[in-house]
Amino acid sequence: MDRLDIRILRELYQAHTVWPARPGVIASYREVARRLEANPGTVRNRIARMIKTGFLRGVMFYINPSLLGLHGCSYAVELAPGTAKPEVLRRVVAVEGVVFLENFRGPLLGLGIVYDTEASMRATMAKVDRIAGGAGGICTLVEHPPAPNSLSRPEWTLALRLMSGNVRSFRQLADEMRMPVRTLRRRLEKLGETGALLTFPELDYRAVSGSFGAELVVGLGDPALRAEAESRIMVIAGDWTTFVGAWAKFNVYRMFLPRVGLVNEMAEEIGRIPGVLFARAELVDGLEDHLDKIARYAEQALAAVEVTAPRAAMPPLAARLRVGR
Repeated sequence: MDRLDIRILRELYQAHTVWPARPGVIASYREVARRLEANPGTVRNRIARMIKTGFLRGVMFYINPSLLGLHGCSYAVELAPGTAKPEVLRRVVAVEGVVFLENFRGPLLGLGIVYDTEASMRATMAKVDRIAGGAGGICTLVEHPPAPNSLSRPEWTLALRLMSGNVRSFRQLADEMRMPVRTLRRRLEKLGETGALLTFPELDYRAVSGSFGAELVVGLGDPALRAEAESRIMVIAGDWTTFVGAWAKFNVYRMFLPRVGLVNEMAEEIGRIPGVLFARAELVDGLEDHLDKIARYAEQALAAVEVTAPRAAMPPLAARLRVGR
């Protein structure tokens, strides 16, 4: 994986937004190529190669938690020594609210949590702490983009269908939803433009060739130094970074590196930047999503939307003319 592959993945992940995922559907090859000032054929071939190797497994859609009255946080917790990690992973993903699980080579776990109240957030983290056997981790709030107040029944239905996966093409989805492709595209554009629908690429870290998945967790202190610190971090790590989670208490930089030792070298250099409290390097084994938990909230929202009676069909023009005589 070279630097062009990294830049393509960055477009698929965030596309220059500050949110944890990309609003709307994944951009076309031509749009990605235009942003990167690259040849569309080259971009198409690179993505096709990622798919062929099994590294890029597809695109995941999920409904913006803000639309469901939910909030998000990122939680990093360390397993107690001697803990059976496979059993911990199995139990952690069963905890209500845990929608992302990032498994590192060492004892650290990274979690994405959604919740409705601060009390429920703390209850979720307490359950995770008990399972991990540790003394607690570090948490930071994760903001999602603003979302509309509500969706129509067709929009909820479309969003839920996208979350269920196995969408091969717009034509297949339009036929399934019994609507013209043009209508489908228009509704997809609306869901993206309003921030109702978010997407990110689904990656299999075990299938990456010639690179190592890694992550830097960077704690930031003095707010007056933050912008300069973040700029310097990107100078060091930006060429290999596919995703940046820039949050209140710490930032996460997800990367693919040509050699294992590079992540530790970066962490040491970044740790010396003024305004950085700590920089922790981790190798990534995998990232799981459990977005079915968000889908359950969306199904409840759909059930609450009033079903409107279909509009009566307009009589043919000839019949209306006869009535008017």
